[in-house]
Parts: sequence; structure tokens; C-alpha cells
Amino acid sequence: MSEGKSGWRALGADAFREVFEHSIDGVLFAVPDGRILAANPAACAMLQRSEDEICRLGRQGLADAGDPRWEGAVRERERIGHVRAELRFRRGDGSPFEADVTSVVFRTSDGDERSCVIFRDVTERVAAADQLLRLRDHDRIARNLHSRVIRRLSISALEAQSAAARSSDPGTAERLARLADEIDRVISTIRQVVYTLEDEGEGRYRVLVERSPVPVAVYRGADLQFVYANPRAVELYGARDFDELLSHHADEVVPADLTENWRRSVRDILDGAVIAQSRTRIIRLNGQEITVEVNAARVDFGGQPCVQVELHDVSERAAAELLQLRELELQARTDPLTGTLNRRGWDVTLATDLAASAATGQALTVAVADLDHFKEYNDKKGHPAGDDFLRRLAGTWKGRLRTTDSLGRLGGEEFGLCLPGCTADVAAGIVGLLTALIPDQQTCSVGIAAWDHHEGAAALMQRADRALYRAKEAGRNRVVIEPSGHTRRRRP
Repeated sequence: MSEGKSGWRALGADAFREVFEHSIDGVLFAVPDGRILAANPAACAMLQRSEDEICRLGRQGLADAGDPRWEGAVRERERIGHVRAELRFRRGDGSPFEADVTSVVFRTSDGDERSCVIFRDVTERVAAADQLLRLRDHDRIARNLHSRVIRRLSISALEAQSAAARSSDPGTAERLARLADEIDRVISTIRQVVYTLEDEGEGRYRVLVERSPVPVAVYRGADLQFVYANPRAVELYGARDFDELLSHHADEVVPADLTENWRRSVRDILDGAVIAQSRTRIIRLNGQEITVEVNAARVDFGGQPCVQVELHDVSERAAAELLQLRELELQARTDPLTGTLNRRGWDVTLATDLAASAATGQALTVAVADLDHFKEYNDKKGHPAGDDFLRRLAGTWKGRLRTTDSLGRLGGEEFGLCLPGCTADVAAGIVGLLTALIPDQQTCSVGIAAWDHHEGAAALMQRADRALYRAKEAGRNRVVIEPSGHTRRRRP
């Protein structure tokens, strides 16, 4: 197996348990129907309940029954296998809290369906963001209303002036002219009030944003230069101070592989689109890359169209989610008894190694080993002893293989070996060394097949199976190499 695969496998259950126990996010392991099997300390703290209580209540007892989003989130996870949503929980004291929730459904190596739920309390962030949006919406509504009033009064003033000019009665013309002048004075007064309100609104908005726990920054749409950032945004972007950040442009903090999509998003935002809870990466001014969640919308700042972004650093959470999901994936591909690949993991690994060999042109050989008379061993010593034997054998063999090799338990007492870079003869030598290490005077029969650089994984395994059949037919306790094009025979 590759060093990456070997590294994740080496971490094992202990590393995953450490992540589970010490994660700052709440983590629940559950059954998709809502039953909860385990909860980490962070989940217990956020929910203000013990693990036993959480498991007893299940999803129905923890979710806020008044939150209609739960039904849609569960449906979406059933449809595509995973979901990301903001949902409301109830604490042990009955108080609600908003949580950012990620959930994925997976299968264990035994084929059981399970789900992992990772959540974080975002009540403070949601409240601050909602307050910002409400204030921004109120100011926009007020400006639109003022504009409509002024426009209507301006039309009335023009109509009065026009009527005064057409009137043949001097008295009527004079009254209409005075009316038009009075309307003009009202318009001037309203405009002054609007300017004052806008200044006050801008001031209220700035005070609120300055004190917000949410990092907020604004950059111009024309040249992408930062024009505003609150203290939390200055800190998040890695700037020494406000002035340093304002000397940079927003595209400087975007990774090169995301630039094209980012520019397209900026154009959409300036056209009126709103971006909500989009996860992406940015590069801080010190060169560190972090993962953030972004809300973005168009704002008018200093009389110019700009983009306002609200950011939340989720780097730790993203790393924890990646580790947890990779561990779940590893568990789904690992035989729980021996720690080797299970059949599913074997199929995936063999397909990957065949693709790599096809790209490089190197040799690849597989071997299928079946323990001789292992049923008699189980009958004589008992199944627990048989399980212990398989664990010891797998541990011994794994310790003698390269990191690029793969060992899988294909079923019962049958194991598969995938040996990239090895011809059939070299593989036979390796197999000979491994069979010499089998404990308790047990033996095994082995079939070997070298890939012909044309056949698929299934055909290659069929040839190895035929060689194993021949080894058993010839008396067991031997290694047989299957040549390409051998006549297909059924296994006993």
C-alpha cells in the first residue's frame, strides 16, 4: 500500500479515539434512524447531558421540535448520504442553541449502516450575522422609501410649476408657484434628514461591526482593494493592523487554484447574488493557508459598489472532520479481526494498484493463500483460539511486507497479497518466506498470478484462484504459479 494509506492505517483506533475524546466539536456516532450509540465530551458539554442520557434520548430528544429544518436535513442525508446544515438543538435545561451540523452515513466492515454527526454551537455567530443583516436591510428600505418620496414630490413640484405657467389667472399662477417653491423646500428638508439618517445608520453599522465577534471585511468591486475591516478580520487575515490590510487586494488572499471560481463569484455578488455559508480556503498575509466559511453580499461603501464578507475560521474543524471521515472510511475497508483489508478494501486497493502499474508499466503480482485444514484447528482448539491465530498470522505477515504491498482477508481463512513491482518468481520467493512464518505448525496453499497488463482485476483474481485450486488438488502445503491463458477450472 502507499505511504499515505499505510500512515492512516498505522494511526489505528487509538488515534481516532483521541480525536473523538478531545475534539472541540461535538461528535455523535449513531444509527441513521436516530438512535445514538456514543457521544464525545464536547457533545455532552454543549447539550448539558451525560453520554448515557444522550444515547437514551436519541436524535428526537435532542433536536428542537420547533425547528422545521431537521426534517429536510434528515431527508437530504437519506438521499445523498451526507448533509451540512444549521440546526437547532435543546440543552438539558431546555434552552435552544443554533449548531452548524455535518453528518455522513457509512457502513462498517460488518455491513451495518452507521452515521457520524459533528456539530458546533454557532449561536453567537448567527445572532451577530442576523443583526448585521437586519440593520443593513433596514437602512436599505429606508433609503428606498426616501428616494420614492423625493421622486414623487419632485414630480408634484414640476406639475405645479407647469400648471402655474399655463394658468391665465394671475392669482392661481402665483399660488401654484408658491406651492412649487414649498415642495422644493420640503424636498431639501427631506434630503437633509436622509443624509443625517444615513450618517447615523453608517455610524450604528460601523459600531456594531467593530464590536462583532464575526470577522467582517469590505473590498471594492472595481479594483478588489480592501476598504474596511473590523478588528477580528484584521486578525484573521494575519495583518499587523488595519492599515496593513488596507494596502492589499482581496485577490491576494485567494489560493491560485481557486482564483477563477472566486472571480466568478465576485461578479455574481456585484450583480446581486448572496453567498451563504460557503466553505473555502484563504491565504493569510503571513502565508498560512486556512479554511473559512464565508457569507458575502454586495454593499455600497463610500458611494461605490463593494463586496462585504463575513468569515469564520473553521480550519481546526475541517481537519478534525477530515481525520474522522478518513478513519470511518478506513474502518469500512478494514477487517475488524485481523486489521488487514476486508474484501471491499481489497477490491479498491487492487484496482488502484493496477491503474498505477498500467501508468508506469511495472510488474504486479497477486497471491491467494488459504490455510490448510483450518476447520480442524478451530474444532480442536475452539473458535477464540482460531481468531487469535488469524490475528497473529496477519500481524506477522504485515510486519514482513513493504509499505507498497497490500494484505487482505478475503474471507474465512483466505488471504490475498498484492505485490506491485514483483514478477511471479519474485512473488513466489516472498510467499515462501511468509509461509515459513506460519505459527503452530499450520500450513497453507497458495496460488500466484502475474498481471498480463491487459486483464481486469476480476480476471487476475480468477487466475490466482485457479492456481490455488491446483495447489490444493496437488496435496496442499505448496505454491503454484498460474500462467496466462490457463484453462478455467472451478474451485472445490
